[in-house]
Parts: sequence; C-alpha cells; structure tokens
Amino acid sequence: DQGSTVLQDLGLIAQGGNYPPNNYASSAIVQGDSMFNKLVSLRDALFNNDTNGINAGLGGIDEAMDNLRAHMALVGARQSRLEIALERTSKNIVYANDIYSKIQGTDMAKAITDLKNIELSHQAALQVGARIIRPTLLDFLR
Repeated sequence: DQGSTVLQDLGLIAQGGNYPPNNYASSAIVQGDSMFNKLVSLRDALFNNDTNGINAGLGGIDEAMDNLRAHMALVGARQSRLEIALERTSKNIVYANDIYSKIQGTDMAKAITDLKNIELSHQAALQVGARIIRPTLLDFLR
C-alpha cells in the first residue's frame, strides 16, 4: 500500500524505490538534526534527568521553531505573491474576454466606413492647414 504521493509531488522524496529514510530526492536539502530528533533528545534527557541535555534539547527545539517560523514566513510571502498574480491574471482574463466579445460583435463594414470617414476628415484638415500657412521666402526661391 503506497498511500499518498504528496512528498513525491513536492520533490522531497525520490519516485519509487527505497523507503525512508534514504529516499531523499536529489533536490532535497538535509541540514542538521530535524525537529523530531531534537524532541527525542529532549525526551531522553528528561528520562535520564540530564539537566545539560534538557537545556540543550530546549535550545534545539527553540532553534528548530525559529527555523520553522522563518520558512513559514517565506512560504506565506510566496503564497501571497501567488494569490496576487492569480487575481491579476483573473482580471486580465475577464478584460481579454470583454475585448474579444466587443471585437466579435463589431460590424466590420460600418467600422471600415467610419475609419475611412475619419481619414478623409483628417486629410481635408491637413489640406486646409497647408493653404492657410503663408509661403516663406524659401518657397519663392524654389
């Protein structure tokens, strides 16, 4: 019974093959003791009434919790950026669909006629402007 493939999907353990603890994916980084190892060390120190071990275990758990909080903050920041990007993309999709529907509903013959009328008006305005400007001395020398 294989169970869940979440750790494989996240790239933390290798696909198939070996069972834990030696099946880390090549991209997974293992640094120092895990939080669980530190808890076991604290438990052992408590059973043995080892005050130095208890202090070291508590310090290790504090360090692990700080590390966990730091990584949770990174994940939270990435999630926030992802949600913002998703919202922006959703708005862009709605905007693009709106533009697409407007383009699809456009009467092309009317749009071309309107464009030609605007071009004709523009050309007429340019010709009137050219007639109004008085010739300069350079115009007479040509």
